[in-house]
Amino acid sequence: MKRWDLDFFSAATFVPEVAALGNSLDEIGALGPAAGEKLLNLPRMNDDNVSATLFELLVGAACVRRGLNVTMVCPRIGWEGARLPDQRARPDSCGRRV
Repeated sequence: MKRWDLDFFSAATFVPEVAALGNSLDEIGALGPAAGEKLLNLPRMNDDNVSATLFELLVGAACVRRGLNVTMVCPRIGWEGARLPDQRARPDSCGRRV
């Protein structure tokens, strides 16, 4: 069934992001189980969280592609409610110049 309610302005950014995500599935798998969970939860997230999560997954995938040993960790809240990082560089990749 044809739908006429496509927002072409949103599609102009969304389609390339989905294509990049699809091309990065192997690298996202290398980020660990937390990355897989985030990927599976994308359809149930609100729009703001989808954009942020896509960005996190694509950044992590780019790090893996460049040879950095990065692991995605479960999001958590730190001291005074500050959000802590969602990715962790493993010790064998620290200080490596890319």
